[in-house]
Amino acid sequence: MTNPTDFRAETALLQAASLKRCASCERWQGPRRAIPEADAVEIEAIGSTGICDGGPWNGELRRARSACGHWLRWSKLDEPMQPT
Repeated sequence: MTNPTDFRAETALLQAASLKRCASCERWQGPRRAIPEADAVEIEAIGSTGICDGGPWNGELRRARSACGHWLRWSKLDEPMQPT
């Protein structure tokens, strides 16, 4: 994937921020796209991974659907939607 926001509609998944998983955490550095109006994050696939930056798994590869007790809401979820 060349651009982390260019997901294929047939394979992209939404992960609700209320689940407090890595995909919606400020520390997770994997490919994703904020969907503020749905309070969710779009990830490319169920197995999407990214590096934890600053949390208890710092520097380790984590799956988008993983969880830990140090979740921080991703700030992009609180930004207004950009027109397409």
